[in-house]
Amino acid sequence: SPIYFDFDQSFVRPADRGTLQEVAAHLAANPSDQLLVEGHCDWRGTTEYNLALGGRRANSVIAYLEQLGVSSDRLETVSKGDLDAMTEATEDQMRLDRRGDLIIVR
Repeated sequence: SPIYFDFDQSFVRPADRGTLQEVAAHLAANPSDQLLVEGHCDWRGTTEYNLALGGRRANSVIAYLEQLGVSSDRLETVSKGDLDAMTEATEDQMRLDRRGDLIIVR
């Protein structure tokens, strides 16, 4: 499941820490698996700003997982910025665009 972020923020919220603890446990139990974190933003802001924010979001997920003991060589990031965002979306729709997708790579 994704990790969600508040508007214009890139820190991991306390509500999402349990999900990341589950991911860390999965990676510990499956040493050949790796994780790709895709950082996403809503449509507001410039493309350049949103790509940078998406990168910060993905990196904050990685930093939290490293604090949980996951080796950095098993973690990768990519920023999608607002490329997949719904344009002119409602606030509820935009909340869903502000996320980090967690993709297990086998």
